[in-house]
Amino acid sequence: MKYLYKIFLSFFVFSSTLEGVLAQTNLVPNPSFEIYSSCPSGAGEVYKSTGWDSYCESPDYLNSCASVSFPQMSVPSNMLGFQYALSGNAYCGLYTYATTGFYREIIGAQLITPLIIGQKYFVSFEIVLTEIYGGCATDKIGTKFSTVPFSFSNPVPINNSAQVYSSSIITDTTNWTKITGSFTSDSSYNYIMLGNFFDDSNTDTAQVEGMLNCFSYYFIENVCVSTDSIYAANWTSNNEIQVDNSLSVFPNPTTNGICYIKSQEKIESIEIYDLLGKKINAIILNNIDLYEVDFVDNTSGIFFFKITINQVQYTQKVLITK
Repeated sequence: MKYLYKIFLSFFVFSSTLEGVLAQTNLVPNPSFEIYSSCPSGAGEVYKSTGWDSYCESPDYLNSCASVSFPQMSVPSNMLGFQYALSGNAYCGLYTYATTGFYREIIGAQLITPLIIGQKYFVSFEIVLTEIYGGCATDKIGTKFSTVPFSFSNPVPINNSAQVYSSSIITDTTNWTKITGSFTSDSSYNYIMLGNFFDDSNTDTAQVEGMLNCFSYYFIENVCVSTDSIYAANWTSNNEIQVDNSLSVFPNPTTNGICYIKSQEKIESIEIYDLLGKKINAIILNNIDLYEVDFVDNTSGIFFFKITINQVQYTQKVLITK
């Protein structure tokens, strides 16, 4: 009996530790759009924000790195208005409504891990109405989850449903508004989408600038999906590294069980977890900028690297193959 009790206790402790590790994780890749493949050089280039793409029409990517080459898509000043990023140098933008014809722009990304059926998830993101094309404000801006990806040529259906969305009209053109909510997953969703998934008859609007036509355009920042309600509600881009394309893990996937972590900033430590949240290794580094991770003797699969730089943690999903 004592032996069985010890087994149960050990399992309980492990489960609690595992739950804590997984809960304190944002399942959204590049959640504040700071990591990019190249600077935006025109409208409709959300795909330049690493991990993100168009799931309907042509949403935009804006980054201060475009200030010289293409200032129309820079931050804080751009062709859509003037708005500082919450922190860092980037955000995305999309239309949620237009009176000149039915029009929606949706952004989407693959989650770090699929959602678990029956698990409750907490969602947060922040939006602000733009000054120039923000003559009209809307409600219904939210997140929707899918088991399949969509694209510009195969857009997500607008069918009046979303797991989390704003029931009030967001009119603020100065301050970022945080939208939060929760839902229990009924499928193994592995894609997240953001925008307005409701048609015109189910979308409420408000004129805020007196423009003849009603166009609603919002900037989006700080997207979080987590099993921890407090973590999700308080998540900001300060939780991820804001060093703009200076951190890389390569090759990913690996080809021989070996990959490298490279950073322009000095790496303080690395923790490695498997897909179940079990810590595989913890490595204290002496502020180096390049480190080799050797998985030659380990099982292939998906692993998570928690990389600490300047006392800030960055989580990277890595596929190890041999």
